[in-house]
Amino acid sequence: MNDLKRIRIAWLTPYPPIILGRKATGSRIRTLAEALIKEDEIDIKFIAMCPGHGGLGYVDHHTRVLTKSNRYYRKFPNWKVFFAYREAIANYEPHIVHVWGTEWPGSMLAFRVNEKEKILISILGIAKVVRRKLWGTRNISGIIRWLTPHDLLASSGIVRMSKTFKKIERMEVQAMRTAKYFDCATSYMESWVKRYNPQAKVFHCPSLLRPAFYQDTWSLEKARKDTIFLPDAVTTYKAFDVMLRAANLLTNEYPNLQIRVSGPIPRRNYVRTSGYERFVRNLASKESMIGKVEFLGPLNAEEMAQEMLLAHCVVISSLEESQSLVLCEAMALGLPIVVPFAGGMPDLFAHMISAVGYLVANPVSLANGIRRIFSDDEFAKVISRNSKRMAVTRHEPSMVINQMKSIYYEIVGIKPYSKRGQ
Repeated sequence: MNDLKRIRIAWLTPYPPIILGRKATGSRIRTLAEALIKEDEIDIKFIAMCPGHGGLGYVDHHTRVLTKSNRYYRKFPNWKVFFAYREAIANYEPHIVHVWGTEWPGSMLAFRVNEKEKILISILGIAKVVRRKLWGTRNISGIIRWLTPHDLLASSGIVRMSKTFKKIERMEVQAMRTAKYFDCATSYMESWVKRYNPQAKVFHCPSLLRPAFYQDTWSLEKARKDTIFLPDAVTTYKAFDVMLRAANLLTNEYPNLQIRVSGPIPRRNYVRTSGYERFVRNLASKESMIGKVEFLGPLNAEEMAQEMLLAHCVVISSLEESQSLVLCEAMALGLPIVVPFAGGMPDLFAHMISAVGYLVANPVSLANGIRRIFSDDEFAKVISRNSKRMAVTRHEPSMVINQMKSIYYEIVGIKPYSKRGQ
């Protein structure tokens, strides 16, 4: 292997990373994929379990899609998917299979076929923790009050999602116990791996951010005063209701307060909408909040960056985040950010230095964090400078790309090609 000039890597993903729409999710995978396929030292092929724009088969010379249906994303693959994957691996003969995420059956598929191959798993989220947060902040009576047919019957409804995540947990635990190599962006991710596999080799590679977030810097003078930007309003564990309750505490002090939210817009149709969407729409329609919330819909990277730059601060209200890309992207722009001490997020900022932390699911604590930024311009500017400095260092593109390549080299057991002979 010492004279190997090019390492072959098979990326196993739940969707084709380089042909997604510009407003699609999965930006961490997509951005790194687009960068690594340009590197001469490695050759990457993508194997996906959900259909791309080209459907089943070889979408392009980089991408092999195994299924015609999205339903395999959360289910253990059937024999057709198994043989399609085995064929793709046999044709490519990778040195490493890089599985992205344990919240889907990709790792199980890899282990069934690649017993002799070296498998690297990148941890993206922890299904076990997410399942516990699927019900959000509401108690039982609050859930029943807003319950809809979607919650009970839809595959994306909260009841079936909870059952599905229970199955995923078992696959996730088995993957953590079986694999030898893991990529974890935060120590929180590593702690879950080590819980089940103390002997695992854990690498740490920061995320490569989308280009739009490296190009500009926030300025208080250009921002809309008392305006807050958030990334999600409809996912239960993102807890947008916590933001709305905190905003209700601030409206008397800041009558011009505005909340602008990207992502899916809460629906109104009773049959199609979730109970949580009904719940947050009700909170947003309270008398004190009328006219203060605007749902922007899905935004691409450039649109999101511009919205952030116009905000007075960014708020993350999640109950759980293994790693928050929104936090990293906002820091790269130099935004003052209010963020909960949840999951892996404390790894990514320094409290009261590069962001303002608050107690998870606590509207009073969140309101006070926002108040600190709104009421003290000098403090907001200090937070801005420090967040920018920290993020630029952590997510510097060439450093991230070289770090991932060095992980591949170490697993294969060779030195980087440029350093051989030194």
